Amino acid sequence: MLMGKYLYTPLGTVDLTRMTIVCKDYFLWRLWWQNLKLLVQVFNCDIMIKAGVAGVGRMGGFHARNYKDLGCLKAVFDLHEETARSMAEKYGCSYYSDFEEFIINSGVEAISIATPTTTHFEISKRAMEQGIHILIEKPICDEISKGQELVDTAKEHDVILAVGHIERFNTMVESVKSAVDKRKIGNIISYEAVRVGPYPKRISDVGVIMDTSIHDVDLARYIINKKVKRVSSMANRNKHPTHEDLAHILLSFHDEAIANIHVSWNRPHPRRSLYITGDAGYLEADLLKGKLSVFTFNPETAEYEMETHTPHREEPLKKEILDFFNAIEKAESPLVTGEEALKALEIVKACIRSAQDGTTVTL
Repeated sequence: MLMGKYLYTPLGTVDLTRMTIVCKDYFLWRLWWQNLKLLVQVFNCDIMIKAGVAGVGRMGGFHARNYKDLGCLKAVFDLHEETARSMAEKYGCSYYSDFEEFIINSGVEAISIATPTTTHFEISKRAMEQGIHILIEKPICDEISKGQELVDTAKEHDVILAVGHIERFNTMVESVKSAVDKRKIGNIISYEAVRVGPYPKRISDVGVIMDTSIHDVDLARYIINKKVKRVSSMANRNKHPTHEDLAHILLSFHDEAIANIHVSWNRPHPRRSLYITGDAGYLEADLLKGKLSVFTFNPETAEYEMETHTPHREEPLKKEILDFFNAIEKAESPLVTGEEALKALEIVKACIRSAQDGTTVTL
């Protein structure tokens, strides 16, 4: 039962403004919390938006499923008509294989763009010119100038431009960010990230730096919260026919913090980890297993005190979409704006240039 800012349920009372719950049974709360929290988010964001997805391959399929779960999937588009038809039949919506027809005739008000990176500019610009809000899968574009034009187009047509740097919505990353912001490890002096796994054959238009390292470049900026001043990287190609599939990246920040990022498509098993050293402690996070360990140095005992956390998991993409909808409903900035995405793209382009030229690039 909904009364004011409170939602009364058999499991407890939900505060819709703070998104907290006083639960009668802890174990029931653990079981149902994810659905309750989603319900709270839906109450806070009045979802009446007609949404669509452009490009319904692997990632686009995830977007379509989440829009369907939220009850707002209107249409999908894919150049391959059979792919579009199959997705539409699965989720009960209309489909298009012509993009102009999709944005003009489908009635969608917001779309996720999950097409290849090299197509982001043309598709996104055309959609925004039609007054459609867009959520673009990272990276925003393959070129900085094109990305800037998209930012300008969004402002010109008064639409929301959000970019899918999905790791910012990972509950593990949120916990890491919280620990850093609370200064549990002091000032960051060293940041290490490892993101490796098998070669994804579906990615043919860009290499591992543009497609994969951009996650950790964005997270390093987000967590350290300082500007990058220098970039140095080395890369190699093993399995990919045209682009690099392994890279080591070194970022120097204006506060003298250093980030070391390793990405590879040459490992049999995926691994995503963060190791962050501060002047008063250290933390390590396994983003796949959902485990965070924080080591705080105690000067009185000259020893480290450890805290271990296992944050409750929620689907990052659903949280990202709800953030996108919230920005549309309230006419405010999403968590990852076009401007934020451009900063990550600038750094990644510098990484590619550094690897190609064997030089250190100053930003």
